[in-house]
Amino acid sequence: MPDTVSLTAWLVDFQKRIAQLQHLAKHHNYHHVWMGGMFNPEAYMTATRQASARAHQWSLEKLRLHARVLSDGVAADTSDSTSFIVTGTTIEAAVWDENKRQLEFCNEMTNSMPPIQFTWQNTEDDGTTAAEQSVHQVVLAVYLHETRLECLFSVPLACSDQVPLTAWYQRGVALLATRYG
Repeated sequence: MPDTVSLTAWLVDFQKRIAQLQHLAKHHNYHHVWMGGMFNPEAYMTATRQASARAHQWSLEKLRLHARVLSDGVAADTSDSTSFIVTGTTIEAAVWDENKRQLEFCNEMTNSMPPIQFTWQNTEDDGTTAAEQSVHQVVLAVYLHETRLECLFSVPLACSDQVPLTAWYQRGVALLATRYG
């Protein structure tokens, strides 16, 4: 948590974290989480990767993380061991266009993201279609919070093909697992 967070904000955040832990313990649904509310999100990512590899007898080194931004209110299938849904993320320096299903530039510095379904896929058995391969994508860093001191992982997301990939990086577009303030 950033040093600039007030005691009140810290207590509210702590209360939300405890509520998530209670929900996870009660419902045993570990495939739908608020990543920023985890006490050790890196361990969660490692656990999901290991569970995917073990369930399908895949090599850990051959796994790649894919992301699919979900429509608000649309439930996704998380019955398999390779997928999980993350809520409560924020994007900086861009916005998710629900109609175009891609990132777009905008004037606002931060925007809330819809739930994102992350899936571990075996690179030997990629299974992507030609349409998926033709999608213009930018690889975004996912940081724990706005200080950007702790990068959790990186993931590709669809983006406007009207904007060169270098512009996305120059603009500093990134996902935040949680945002304070």
